[in-house]
Amino acid sequence: MRIYAVGLLVMVALWIATAQPAAGQTVFEYSIKETVNVDEQGGAHIQRVSLYPPSLLTRKLQTSAKADIEGTKESVTRGFREGYALLGFEIWDSSCEITGLEEGENFLITLNAKVSNFAEFRSDENLWVISIRAYARSEVQEFLNYLTNEQQAIRELDQNSQRYLSSKSTIVLPGSAIILNKAEIENHSENYEFGGGSYLRFTRYIDNMGGKPAVVTESERLIVAENEITITAAELASAFDGGQIKYTGVPPPLGSDYLLYIGAGGAIATIIAIVLLVRRRGGEKFPEVPPGEW
Repeated sequence: MRIYAVGLLVMVALWIATAQPAAGQTVFEYSIKETVNVDEQGGAHIQRVSLYPPSLLTRKLQTSAKADIEGTKESVTRGFREGYALLGFEIWDSSCEITGLEEGENFLITLNAKVSNFAEFRSDENLWVISIRAYARSEVQEFLNYLTNEQQAIRELDQNSQRYLSSKSTIVLPGSAIILNKAEIENHSENYEFGGGSYLRFTRYIDNMGGKPAVVTESERLIVAENEITITAAELASAFDGGQIKYTGVPPPLGSDYLLYIGAGGAIATIIAIVLLVRRRGGEKFPEVPPGEW
């Protein structure tokens, strides 16, 4: 199991001591915090908060959103849905709030949504499973294409700039849940060097949130404008190979001689991942943002 993105993902950076930009460089920072609260029936409520501090790049996002606020909300929500679809989940009852549209303000996007079948009860094993499907190689390549576009966008603003993303994604299980595959999940970290100083780093661990067990993924990503990204999709594929959270201690769903299907795979991100979510926006040059990164 690699990046649990459920991108999804206000972002708190790990490795902060090693992430300091070189003196004199412009750094466009933003953060994402995503929380997935899983209920006892396998459904979940998701909240994602994306925060962009004042910068020249943020000002472009504000200008774009202010020109068509409803269109921006629709576009952001669509990307949110597409990102979760890539991970194997269908979201519904979604909402989007955008604040901080004036220069000098923090630009803030808050998304809320529900997933009916985030966890599947497996009656033959008498346990619950949250599964996140692995990305296909073409989807990993699409993510790399996004990074290249992101790099070009900040290069046009400042040749000597960087873009820094920190994220924290938390999956909160029901209070009575007992995680079975702890060894696969906790105290796990990985680094991916993209080339030219750009990188992705993440760590995953098990925590307690208000008396409930939680799987937390914290990540950071730095894109350096002036140096090319050289990592290949094959080299990055293991960051998107999916995984599972298995737990017991929660009764079967009501009415239950049936399974709650969530698709062949899936896992979060998120990115962390983090997360790390790819969005097809067809033709838009700027601002282009992958799912989970608005």
